[in-house]
Amino acid sequence: MNFAEYAALPIIADLDFKLQPGWRAVRPAQPAEPWAKDLAKQLAGRRGRAAVKSLQAQLEAVHASFARLEDPYGRFAVRVPDEKPQVVCTLFYRGNFALDEKSELASVEAYERVLHKPDSEPGARVEIVNVWRETVPAGEYAGQYSVIHYHDLATDEKHDEERVSIGLFPTGSSQVLEMVYTTPEVGANTDHLVELVRESMASMTVRLAPQ
Repeated sequence: MNFAEYAALPIIADLDFKLQPGWRAVRPAQPAEPWAKDLAKQLAGRRGRAAVKSLQAQLEAVHASFARLEDPYGRFAVRVPDEKPQVVCTLFYRGNFALDEKSELASVEAYERVLHKPDSEPGARVEIVNVWRETVPAGEYAGQYSVIHYHDLATDEKHDEERVSIGLFPTGSSQVLEMVYTTPEVGANTDHLVELVRESMASMTVRLAPQ
């Protein structure tokens, strides 16, 4: 099959995958208020006003970071465990990227090669820890686990975050699903985060539809 024939294959119509408890949808096209305030009260209200204010600020920051992407096709979520009312992970995913023979979207092999190269981000250093490829029932994907070291030169503030980036090439589809998990708990969830993502990918089902 040549590339033109691949490009004519069905598109991703829907997908489903398992996540651990505590995930909530984020809708960056809508105002952060009253969503962040109400959710913070719901999840941290029993821990006092300071806990509510802290969680509200975290949720507003997550909302703002997603809003800056200006992606009308993306899906966004944040994880706040009931037993630990603070943001421990965020998720962005989008499933309508078309196969492109001139980019990393040409194949899972091309995608994996790109994941071995650090991205350049303003005020940040990307440390790639691991890159892997795996076949799951939904197709084949390449994943990258990295640590992002941020340094604001204006304020000299520094912080790190963990990130897992995924590119899934569903079997029989002309489209690619990209996912990005991010957590500020560097070192606490290194293996745990990757294992949770791998379990989620293994559970994924993709429904295709004709173009």
